Amino acid sequence: MGAVLLLVVGAFVTPVGTKLIDRLFPSEGTLEIVDLAVEDVGSAAVLDISVQNRGTARVVSRRASIRVERFTQIRVCNTQGELEVTGEYDLSLPSPADVGYTASKKLNQQVGADEADRFQVRLQNKDQKKPHTVSFYGLDVTIETNGSPPSIHAGKAMVALPLVPSNTDAGWYWSSRFVREPLDWLGPQQAAVEACMHGNSRAMQEFLTGPGVLSEALLNLRSDLL
Repeated sequence: MGAVLLLVVGAFVTPVGTKLIDRLFPSEGTLEIVDLAVEDVGSAAVLDISVQNRGTARVVSRRASIRVERFTQIRVCNTQGELEVTGEYDLSLPSPADVGYTASKKLNQQVGADEADRFQVRLQNKDQKKPHTVSFYGLDVTIETNGSPPSIHAGKAMVALPLVPSNTDAGWYWSSRFVREPLDWLGPQQAAVEACMHGNSRAMQEFLTGPGVLSEALLNLRSDLL
């Protein structure tokens, strides 16, 4: 009994003893999601994730898993000339993507007891070199940790890669702009181009009414569709 007592007393003054105390009297970290946001940056979509450790021990976020729940793709119809971010991670998504496909990225985010953290996962796809095609992903985001619970659901998000379509310099979809500015200058191609744009609008309207947080650019796109 005396030997055990000496060992425990020594635990308070040596690094080895500190580790022993952690084993004998384990504390528990509990990580919670505070916020999931989406931002469009260049040819990437950024998932901005904020967490809070509500427990009494340090928690390590080990991996982010991004599961594709929905996917659609459109082609251009006509072309005319807060918390400091402590970690950033790049992740590539396939195009096209099968529903159920899961991509994951190893993390190394440590959150002390009663501390907050924020990190970003930057999503891209191979179409960044082929801007005549835009892919829409409905994603489910999960973070794996060494705390309790070992897996936390961050939420759902919708992203467009490699860009959010805009009618500023290309004809992607039908909007009020083309009610004011008819496309009769296209001549014999007008009917085909307008049919393509109407089809893209319907596809995006259906997709963007699904579950998931949207970036400001996607919210603006959804309100512009006709």
